[in-house]
Amino acid sequence: MAKMPRKKNAVAAKPAETGETPGARARARAEADKRARFVDFLSRGVSVTTSAKGVGVGRATAYRWRKNEDFARAWDEARESGLDRLEDLALKYAQAGDAKLIMFLLKAGRPEKYRERHQHSHDHAGSVDVNVDEVRSGIQGKLARVATAAATGQVALKPKR
Repeated sequence: MAKMPRKKNAVAAKPAETGETPGARARARAEADKRARFVDFLSRGVSVTTSAKGVGVGRATAYRWRKNEDFARAWDEARESGLDRLEDLALKYAQAGDAKLIMFLLKAGRPEKYRERHQHSHDHAGSVDVNVDEVRSGIQGKLARVATAAATGQVALKPKR
């Protein structure tokens, strides 16, 4: 049976008109797929480096892609999602009794209240001796008691939404 000549699609642009070749279109689709997978990795809470390695590109390539506004927006949204996942995981471990993690989360969530401050003033009327290590140790002890209470179900630590 003789082959019928193929009809040309009048709507499709010819490669010569667009400057695209089938190979270029395939490379563009492959890059778009890598970008989508990169964003998926970021949304899981992993680093930019790990996300880039996961799709087989370098960090520099990922940051070059970021120059595209739509991709940058997707990156930012994925990063927030990933940080939410990490925060949920950190809360889970904190509730299991990790006092250092509890302190870290408090500092991050309420820095105005829990950040480390060092304020020194002197009115020349007298002196006040403060042992920062003793204060820190006292706070860590209190946090450990809170963590123990949370781990045993005596108190529930729930994130504020």
